Amino acid sequence: MKSFLYAYVLAFATVTTLAIYGWQLPQRITGANALVREYYVDNAGFNLLFELVVVFVYITIAQWIMKKVGAHDFSSRLLTVILSTIGISGAFLLFFLSRPASSSFFSRWFRTARHWTLLYDAILVGSIFSLSVWLERRLR
Repeated sequence: MKSFLYAYVLAFATVTTLAIYGWQLPQRITGANALVREYYVDNAGFNLLFELVVVFVYITIAQWIMKKVGAHDFSSRLLTVILSTIGISGAFLLFFLSRPASSSFFSRWFRTARHWTLLYDAILVGSIFSLSVWLERRLR
């Protein structure tokens, strides 16, 4: 577990730096440039720590599902991460779209980016998971 946590933090930092700040993946996928700037630049300190925890929770839920369905090879484990991420983020999308619009960040995020948030989250969480697995093998 300790090696996975270390690998996870390294993977999170690497993927976040490359995908979000380097390749500008959330802007390219969602087109919600102002909201991405607000989240990842203007409020980066808190939001990156928040996201570190949220992505860990997504992966932990996916790992629980992997045990339940017997996913052992890397491909089925990654597919489980992607599908569970889409499920969790999809539930949040439906929740925020079913409520009246508000000034909260996530209300504005889901109303602006819509279904593109699912693709973005799946790529982000799947990439962090993949790199975590690779790094954990190297750290043992």
